[in-house]
Amino acid sequence: MVRTKDFYYTQDEKRDAIKDEEWQQIRLNLKGSTTEMKLKVLKLYYDDYKDSRKVKIIIDNYLKALARGGQLHPGVDIQQAIEKDFKLEVRK
Repeated sequence: MVRTKDFYYTQDEKRDAIKDEEWQQIRLNLKGSTTEMKLKVLKLYYDDYKDSRKVKIIIDNYLKALARGGQLHPGVDIQQAIEKDFKLEVRK
C-alpha cells in the first residue's frame, strides 16, 4: 500500500491506473521535457480530472518517479503538489 498523508492506494490500483492509454500518451510526450514543463502538464492534467482517484494515483506515482530520478526532492507527493499548485522545488 502506498500512503500519502490522507491519500493511500494499493499496488494493484497503481498498476491499473498507470496503464491508462491517455496517460501513457501524455507520459511519452513528456520525455525530454524540462522538469518545470512536466509539472505544468501534470497541473493541467490534474485540473482536468481533479475528482478522479485514478488521476491522483497516476500523478502521485509520476511525482515519486521524478524524485527517484533526482529531478524532485524525495518525499514529494500529490498532496504537496496540490497544496503548492504544482510549484514544487526542482533539484538542480
